Amino acid sequence: MKQLVLVSLALFAVSAAALEGRAQTVIYTQPNDNPDGPYSDGVPGQFWSTRIADDFVLGDPDNRQIVEITWWGSPEGMVHFELTNWTDWVIWFYRDDEGLPGEEIFAATVPIEQTNPIWTGNYNMNGAGEYEQSAQFADGPTLFIDEVYWVSIGAVAVSPQDDGWVWSLNYFEGNNAAGADYFDDTGYHPITGDVAFTLWGDNDPDSCCPRRGDTSGNGCLADIFPNNGDGQWDCDDDGDCVVNLDDLAQLLGHYGMTSGASREDGDIYPQGGDGRVNLDDLAEMVGRYGHDCRY
Repeated sequence: MKQLVLVSLALFAVSAAALEGRAQTVIYTQPNDNPDGPYSDGVPGQFWSTRIADDFVLGDPDNRQIVEITWWGSPEGMVHFELTNWTDWVIWFYRDDEGLPGEEIFAATVPIEQTNPIWTGNYNMNGAGEYEQSAQFADGPTLFIDEVYWVSIGAVAVSPQDDGWVWSLNYFEGNNAAGADYFDDTGYHPITGDVAFTLWGDNDPDSCCPRRGDTSGNGCLADIFPNNGDGQWDCDDDGDCVVNLDDLAQLLGHYGMTSGASREDGDIYPQGGDGRVNLDDLAEMVGRYGHDCRY
């Protein structure tokens, strides 16, 4: 029997009580359509030695921090028909790297008692029950809209050579593309299909686009479209956290022809503004700050 090798991960998951009072909302979902999905292990050395990841894109600039994830899955059903062979679920988030998971940006190990398993009433082809589970994060990742990211969920078994955990399938919301990591140091490989999960945000205004002029290195220092023109940076009205051609059009169009332009009107060079909207601002926007905002 192969020895079970545990991966050391920081524990970011917390109980529901720790997040009490947050007004959560769905920011991305691929519901469960079929319990007969792929096997997904949380650590190497288990029977299938395979980990699955699926991609997603967020679209709401005011809900970019992931505070909770829900997923669906079942035991393989050869030995176990309930979730009696698993102690934890390991959750990873990645940036995209040419259509596959790339840099890891968040990881959490969640004990089964914190996932609140609920039987859905469905069974897979081997007669094992499908369960809905969830994990909440005290400091989940804050992502940018219109960017491809990846999430991976795998189970840690009590008996690694017994049943694998099966991640339920999604048919209609995904793009029929996923990734499989076989724990062989070759990384993720493309596979077809989508798996079932839902991401939750908390309507936290702090997760919207940071103010221009932010010195933390994470600010969208050139993101100016849309702009309400009142000189105030309001998360509901100003900026979409993506530096793109809309910002360029806004800078060279309306604000470029406005007399007495201020920093809030598109004047971004040097940092703090010089009171003029000109080519220096354009160079600054498409150069350094484009990278700051995206990454």
